[in-house]
Amino acid sequence: MKTVEDNLRRDNKSVKSAFQLEENPGSFRQINRSITKELLSQAERLSKGIGCKVYRVDAKTVVKTGDDIRMAEPATTRFAREKTRLPVPEVLDAYVDAESSHVCIVMEYIDGRPLDEEWDSYDRAQKRSVESQLQDYLKEMRQTSGIFVGSVDGIRCHDQLFDDVPTLSGPFESETAFHEGLISAMKEKGSSTWTDMVIRFIEKLPPHKIEFTHNDIAPRNILVREAKVVGIVDWEFAGF
Repeated sequence: MKTVEDNLRRDNKSVKSAFQLEENPGSFRQINRSITKELLSQAERLSKGIGCKVYRVDAKTVVKTGDDIRMAEPATTRFAREKTRLPVPEVLDAYVDAESSHVCIVMEYIDGRPLDEEWDSYDRAQKRSVESQLQDYLKEMRQTSGIFVGSVDGIRCHDQLFDDVPTLSGPFESETAFHEGLISAMKEKGSSTWTDMVIRFIEKLPPHKIEFTHNDIAPRNILVREAKVVGIVDWEFAGF
């Protein structure tokens, strides 16, 4: 019986290219530069997270690293950049640091501010413009279909619902299998009026296309400059 990964490698060249990162981490390497502790200690920190840290190491380059970063993220970021017209940062390098065992992703710096920090300063016309741009980008993402439900690199779904039950997290070969996984994961957390209601809702869902999604397209992950969307970042939870 063929696995999801077998099907991916056979049927989807763009997704197949995402696997090459884990098989050959150097496939992303476009720079010959070591990201050292000393360099990071002198860099401007852009993020406030604990398990995820983003540093601006020079005018054109940022580094994302930390406990929560996976090698799937640069593969997914590259997939989004290659398959869509979305403003996605270019990945320059990605590797596992030998000393810390943390994944390090080296990317181009995008000159923009998080939308959640700029939104209140926009007038009505600017807000409508940003909304229209985002609608177009979301529609384009939805035009990229998948042959399974899971991360772009062909592994399990990364979501809080599955954190405690990774064996139930896929990847799933069909929407039906995905729904079964959702229901099983919810039942593992215990029965309640809310979970029982959601399970009944899932069981009655009509069929849907499997489409590419960002899965965390919050205002903090949308970069803007003068009411223009110039970057969509944080692709670690993206998939089909």
